[in-house]
Amino acid sequence: MKWIGIVILTFSLLNAAFEFDYSGSRSDALANAYTSIAEGVEGVIFNPAATATLNGREISAYYNYLYSSLGAGLKGLTLQYGPLKILNRKFAVSILRLSAQFDNETYAENTIVLSHGFPVSSNLYAGFNLNVYHLQNPMNLGNATTFGIDFGVLAKIYDRWSLGFSIHNLNNPRLTAQTGTEELPFWIQGGVSFKGGRYSLTSFELRESKDYPVRISIGEEVKVLEFAKLRAGLMSEGSLFRFTSGVGLKVRKFQFDYALWYNPDLPLTHTVTFKFVP
Repeated sequence: MKWIGIVILTFSLLNAAFEFDYSGSRSDALANAYTSIAEGVEGVIFNPAATATLNGREISAYYNYLYSSLGAGLKGLTLQYGPLKILNRKFAVSILRLSAQFDNETYAENTIVLSHGFPVSSNLYAGFNLNVYHLQNPMNLGNATTFGIDFGVLAKIYDRWSLGFSIHNLNNPRLTAQTGTEELPFWIQGGVSFKGGRYSLTSFELRESKDYPVRISIGEEVKVLEFAKLRAGLMSEGSLFRFTSGVGLKVRKFQFDYALWYNPDLPLTHTVTFKFVP
């Protein structure tokens, strides 16, 4: 029922701009229980403190075929690079885009993120994201631009435990355009993760936002071969559930990740990430 999908999509986009925090297929497969893991350049979207833990340069490209596009060309794309070292400080840059087509009109949410992280002590890190949002919405608000600020903390405990906490859009940004003003989403999230030696990783996370029930996420990653990992997760938000799974493959300087979302009431979502570590 293509028209049902388009109606659902239209309602979602018009009432909740910039809700989707696209990052990487590894976090997708772990049901986004990633704030306390926050590894790699894709981790800075969940927790800007992860920028301080980046060592070698990383280039990441992420594609999200959201709900099999719902018949409206719905898709997400993220490009990331980091770390950039300026005055001996670490930064990362991310470009995110969510887009869809309606009656030959393009709806798009574009975000540029500048991340900065720094060590507070030997196992404690903090960081900030500066998010520049640009909305292209011919159906409702027209075009609009604003900015948001994120803050995050990441703690490594006894080599196996990690704690993560972040606040998204702590400045409560608003988009103002032709027909009105829309407040962008604000949330607080925190979690804990545990590494079971070299072969397993378990994560748990809670997210609290103003307009939605508390979101609970659980993820598990298991190393099955020296170059391959299997992942699975479960997300609960009130009466809504999402089941996730995925695989990660790493060969020398190249890494490939795939994730699948299953929502009982929506089509499947497929995501892929390609990462190059020079």
